[in-house]
Amino acid sequence: MEIIDRFIEMFKAQFPSGTCTRKELMDALIQFSFKNVQFGLLVKDSAPFRVEVTNRFGLTITDAEWQEVVRAATINIVAEEHSFPLGRYPENLSIQTPDEMDAALDAVFGPENTGELLSIQDAKIFCIGSCFATNVAYYLQKIGATVSTAVIAENINSPRNNVDLFRYFATQQASGLLTSQKLLKNNEIASIRENFLQSDVLVLTLGCAFSLIDAATGAPIDKLQKGAAFDNPTVEEIKAQLAEIFGIVKASGFRKIFVTVSPVPLAGTLLHGGNPYVSDAASKAKLRAAIDEICASDSLVIYFPSFEAFRQLAMHTHFPTFGLADGYSRHVNPDIVEKVVNRFTKKYFG
Repeated sequence: MEIIDRFIEMFKAQFPSGTCTRKELMDALIQFSFKNVQFGLLVKDSAPFRVEVTNRFGLTITDAEWQEVVRAATINIVAEEHSFPLGRYPENLSIQTPDEMDAALDAVFGPENTGELLSIQDAKIFCIGSCFATNVAYYLQKIGATVSTAVIAENINSPRNNVDLFRYFATQQASGLLTSQKLLKNNEIASIRENFLQSDVLVLTLGCAFSLIDAATGAPIDKLQKGAAFDNPTVEEIKAQLAEIFGIVKASGFRKIFVTVSPVPLAGTLLHGGNPYVSDAASKAKLRAAIDEICASDSLVIYFPSFEAFRQLAMHTHFPTFGLADGYSRHVNPDIVEKVVNRFTKKYFG
């Protein structure tokens, strides 16, 4: 039984000598049952399993002792976990080196694109977002793409502030942080607008759901100050902001819109009791949920899973995906960015 073999491996790590008392065996059975649901079910329901375990260890466990194990290890399961033929999360994913990321990224990006491929030489790509967008633009240029970039500081790269920027692209009327040149300087905004209007493919990287505001007026601000607060938009509000952005982009003649969530964590927070981990998770979740709903109803908008490539796969790598280049824990590993961008272009560009 394979599941018993896995228990034996865990047991050997705990007891290198391979010998134990009945009590130690019973405690190990209880401990492992909470780490492995299927194992817990076997402990609860399978008499042959009890025989197999006791035979393997050469120990006799009485009925009373086994019932003690069962009571302690019992896990109540509502329904059962199915073996999905497609789309199942890998059960034994372990990425030892950066070179092994390629196969994992194939899974993250999903099946090959069956639609029309964009020409990397002909596409005029407009990348906008925080520092992660700069990394994406750099590696797109490296493979021969024509790219222009607008960089927005991570702490103000919210849908709300992006709406103000895209409204300016459409109307040349400044609002929000643009009125005080805090989002972009006047000598930058004209050239950035021109680059936008000359482009036909958008890569939008969103950094955070929240925007810094003046608590008294509700007006957006660009840095911490007395009376500062974070707004906390709903997913529906974010969807409305993104829909307005994408409407402007479509009206400007863009052929394709790629949108992603920056894997770079929040630098800090004014929400969730000052807990940056909880706040970052809430921020990314709201962005991801809003994007997911828009992509489900708009075939022109495609989600580019760079967030999952860094955050999900990082759970399974034996090397850092952040901070490797400069030791800064919020900076992504540039080698992985290059792999992500290469996989992105492989899927959507010819």
